[in-house]
Amino acid sequence: MTLVVPYAAGGEADTTARRMAAAMAMQLAQPMVVENMPGASGGLAARRLLRARADGYTLMFGTPSELVVAPAVNPQWGYQASDFSLIAMYGRAPMALVVRAGLGVQSIDAFIDEARRLPGRFSIGATGRQSLQAMAAQALTKAADVQLLHLSYQSGAQLMIDLASGRIDAAMVPLPAALNQARQWGHLVLGTLSAMRDPASPQTPAVNEGRALQGVVFEIWSGLVAPRGLAPEVAAVLQGAVQVLLADAAFHALRQGLGDLPARPMSSADFERFVLAEEARLRKVVSQSPLI
Repeated sequence: MTLVVPYAAGGEADTTARRMAAAMAMQLAQPMVVENMPGASGGLAARRLLRARADGYTLMFGTPSELVVAPAVNPQWGYQASDFSLIAMYGRAPMALVVRAGLGVQSIDAFIDEARRLPGRFSIGATGRQSLQAMAAQALTKAADVQLLHLSYQSGAQLMIDLASGRIDAAMVPLPAALNQARQWGHLVLGTLSAMRDPASPQTPAVNEGRALQGVVFEIWSGLVAPRGLAPEVAAVLQGAVQVLLADAAFHALRQGLGDLPARPMSSADFERFVLAEEARLRKVVSQSPLI
């Protein structure tokens, strides 16, 4: 079996995908090879999956970037989320704004005040040029009415290296990565892009708690995706394997200890409904934002 990962090796998404692949390989008693295929904000990996046989042997670690955002921004890719078999959700977490330790701001309001005082002075990085992370960074910039220098990275690992070295000032990353990097490098997590604090990290504020921002909500989710036309019995086996992992207390504890937030178990039908609703919501954001 092959698990296509739309990101470069070494980043948080790749680490999470490899963790899932290893656990599923044991669950299914079937070797699973990880194939990294970064580029075009995940569009290359998605097209790779579309060309694969719908036999359950080629799967993808799917996220909003390649399933929803990339085709919404670039209709020429010629696909949409409903062109895939959406098997099971694996992880779910809000996006978070992280700043380097030496920036000298302690809250989202302080960051926005400084960005307004010094237009164009601060830089913000995100994985992918037309990814959910990039969209979230652009939406925050627009809502706060500030000028930031937006930089795109192919690898989340390189993004965090540049943040740690001071080459960039801020980054838009999923909350698990933000918490890991805060522990490792001393970065400051200014807040999650969520309506309220995330139960997995109640000490982390939401950016919407400040006076400068309201209504900025973006979350990253991941799941197991296959080519459309997968036989129901094969989809059921794969979906069942993911549900076993999500229900395993030891695996759950391992993921939380590494900062990886599992999703609540849901059926394939529920996952598909969720993804299609996210597609409709994010396509509307794309249509309304001149920054995308």
